[in-house]
Amino acid sequence: MAQLPSDVQSQISLLPTSLIEDAIDQNPLGVVLHHGGQDAAHRICQHLAKQKGPIVGLVHLAKENDNIPPTRLLLERCTSTNTAAAGGNAALLTTAECPASNVKQPQPKAS
Repeated sequence: MAQLPSDVQSQISLLPTSLIEDAIDQNPLGVVLHHGGQDAAHRICQHLAKQKGPIVGLVHLAKENDNIPPTRLLLERCTSTNTAAAGGNAALLTTAECPASNVKQPQPKAS
């Protein structure tokens, strides 16, 4: 962990397995990396499944496995636009002003 940038290190908490369920209850987690036995991993999975909100993944590795693929700790965020709300015409979604930023969206070209 020492080779990670400090802003990344600040987002990581190292906890013993005995405290992980409390941490899950008290903190919004993006992913859980678990080093330990299968039984503990199964208990953690069950606890994660009971949580409301976004799905939190569990990356389980055996205690002796220190080869943690950093890509397993990345979170992906997706945003989709429901074009059915505009009657299926996606062009209608680009004709209004953007209320969040008060920036006028590009207007469709006249035919």
